Amino acid sequence: MRPRPPCPAAFPWWPAWLCPWRQWAGIPLGGHMLQRALVDSIGTLHAAGDFLGGVTVAGVPVGTDAFVLAELRQTADQIVSDLQTTSSALRDDPQALWASVYYSMQHRFDDRLRHVPPHFVNHREVGHRIDEAVMDVVRGMTYSEMLPRGVVGFVHRRFRLPARMRGCGIRSVVDVSYAAYCACFVESVERMLDRWGHQSVIPGFFPM
Repeated sequence: MRPRPPCPAAFPWWPAWLCPWRQWAGIPLGGHMLQRALVDSIGTLHAAGDFLGGVTVAGVPVGTDAFVLAELRQTADQIVSDLQTTSSALRDDPQALWASVYYSMQHRFDDRLRHVPPHFVNHREVGHRIDEAVMDVVRGMTYSEMLPRGVVGFVHRRFRLPARMRGCGIRSVVDVSYAAYCACFVESVERMLDRWGHQSVIPGFFPM
């Protein structure tokens, strides 16, 4: 059995490609090769063909801002494509299409909402694009001008409310991103502290 090297968390200046812990565990370096240009959250332009370093943990991108956005944009591309395909396949069966959007398609991005900071989700090529793609499908099932593009009025806001609040339950990825991320943070922080079990104290991940 090989001896374990010291944990690199104590040496944050180590680059990933030199990290002995990564090498010992056999974890490959990851990254994303851009297929088209990307402007990140601080306005930096990354050209097509640029390689962005990072890793994906349980489907959630972790790395530079540009890498996270590139991975989320790729996920958004797949969701939008699936929405268009589903809408086309079920265009003659609006009840089935509504059930597909309501129970499945609109939730495809939920796990990212909980683990990725909202400023990534709110990028125009990620959250806003998914929201608009969902609304395009919904517009095809309603009468004309019920939900006009580019207009956020009373009907639009009411439509976005959950069903328990007399809405239609088609939630906005952008609107929900802050609450989802905060909820996940609170749940994680609670596990950092020691807590009482049935007969003993369960140590937390970061006891104080």
